[in-house]
Amino acid sequence: METGATLDAFVADVDAWNEQIVAARHGQDPETTLIDLHAAQERLRSALAAVPSSLWDQTRTAPGGQPVSLPGICATWTRHDIEHAAELRVVRDRDPAGGPQTS
Repeated sequence: METGATLDAFVADVDAWNEQIVAARHGQDPETTLIDLHAAQERLRSALAAVPSSLWDQTRTAPGGQPVSLPGICATWTRHDIEHAAELRVVRDRDPAGGPQTS
């Protein structure tokens, strides 16, 4: 990024990344998974709060060549969380004892 910030990681293939994360947590109890989720959300909120306001209106080029912006990243993260919430509801409805109780 032109401002001197670095892009430590960029997930070009969200599905492949997601598979790695799921595999790493295989067998983890639902409570620990929720703790991990909340910690990740807090890290994102903290990182976004630290971003200079001037970067919110800028678009950069990701390593794969696609345009990326902070509002776009936030929208993608939100959609991703909504998809997982829907998946968790399916698991919960199939087996109420088998997953976290989400609304």
